[in-house]
Formats: sequence, structure tokens, C-alpha cells
Amino acid sequence: MLIESEVKQNIYDNISFFERYLELRETRKGYNEAIEEPAMWEAMPSVEGATVLDIGCGFGGYCAKFVKVGASEVIGIDVSSKMLNRAQMINSNDRITYLNLAVEDFDFVPEKFDAVISSLTLHYVSNYAEVVKRVYVCLKASGNFIFSVEHPICTCREKQQWITDEAMNHRYWLVDQYSFEGQRSTDWFVNGVIKYHRTVETYVMTLIREGFEILHLAEPIASDTFIRQNPELKLHSNRPPILLIKARKK
Repeated sequence: MLIESEVKQNIYDNISFFERYLELRETRKGYNEAIEEPAMWEAMPSVEGATVLDIGCGFGGYCAKFVKVGASEVIGIDVSSKMLNRAQMINSNDRITYLNLAVEDFDFVPEKFDAVISSLTLHYVSNYAEVVKRVYVCLKASGNFIFSVEHPICTCREKQQWITDEAMNHRYWLVDQYSFEGQRSTDWFVNGVIKYHRTVETYVMTLIREGFEILHLAEPIASDTFIRQNPELKLHSNRPPILLIKARKK
């Protein structure tokens, strides 16, 4: 089931961007499948019989798996109508409701969800603290908030860059302006993709100030199995591409 509302502009509704992103995901050679998803599922609590919210649900892959492992109700929100249309095509279920809704706009009744997750979404959101507040309100007592973001050592510079040697081998990852948080305009598939850089300290301490306790923090890399399948993934072991945090409402 898909419920629509007024949609804010989002890079994933850009046709050129969407088509190239879809191609990347369908090849299953990106770090979503090899790095982010295994780490998320390792941190995931049992959702059997649970009500789950997926912030930035994209194609609905997590939503579908939550139902498969026993969730009673799943709500997935995403600003991109193109992503949600795809979710309806490949990951629809009577226990899943997809809402065409910007992350900044979600507002659910207090203590509705047993778990809230967000996969590689919150670095697109300018007001992270407000999202954390809303998640706290809509979680039940002792509910879990598990999310991943692009690692701050990746978001700190607008131009993400490896330093190479004379033979063009990747040697070092360039880090700069790390402590200066705020908007970054990067080029990924298309020019001018807006992301928001914040430090690990900000991600963690905002959760603590809003009443969460930190249960788990990870900077995952690809397993040897995935690297054997796709040797290019080994490069991501030289610096963490993802930050993952699991927190619990006190």
C-alpha cells in the first residue's frame, strides 16, 4: 500500500541519478550489500511481532525482510516517489505501508514503534537533532533506533578523494574540514548532490542528550567472502565508508 503526500525535491527523483543508482543496486556490487546490510542485520534486534519504521526506505528491501522475519507492521517513508514506486513493484506486502514523505516531515503518535531504522539516509538531512527527537517520541520504551550514515571522514570534504602514487594506485584518503559541520555539495552520478557533514561526536552525543543510550557503534568493512567476489571492495578497508549506531530509548 502506498500513501502519497506533498513531496519535497530529492536527488533520487532526478531521472539521470535514479537510473544510474538503480543500475548500481541491481548489479549488487556496491557497498550496500557487501558492507552496510550485513552490519545492520548483525545489530538488529528481534522484530518478531514488532511494529517497525524505516526512515528513507528506498526500494523497500529492509521493509520486506522485516515482514519475512515476523514483523507485524512496517511503515517505510521516503521522499522519492521513484524509489517508492519501485518498492511497490518488488517489495509490496499487506503488512507494509509506504509513505511518500520527507524525513523532516514524519510525525507519528507517541510510542507507536518497537524499532526505528534508517539506512544511509540521515546524511541527507540538515536537522539531524530534530529527527532524533521525533524518533525518541514515536519509539516505545526500550525501543531501538538503528541507523547507518556515510562515514564522517567521507562527508567532510565536498570532493571525496583518494591520494594516488605515480602508478595511480590508491594510497591515502584525503580528510579535511572535519570539525566544520554543515552542507556539502558533491558529485555522485550527477553534479550538486547535497549532503550534510557532522562529526562522530555529534551523531553520538545528540542521541545521548535526547535520552538514548548507545548499545553499539560500528565502522564495518567488507568480509573476505565479499572481497573475493568483488576485489574492488578491499579498497574500502583502508578507511571506513560507513558509520553505524544502535541506540535504545531509556
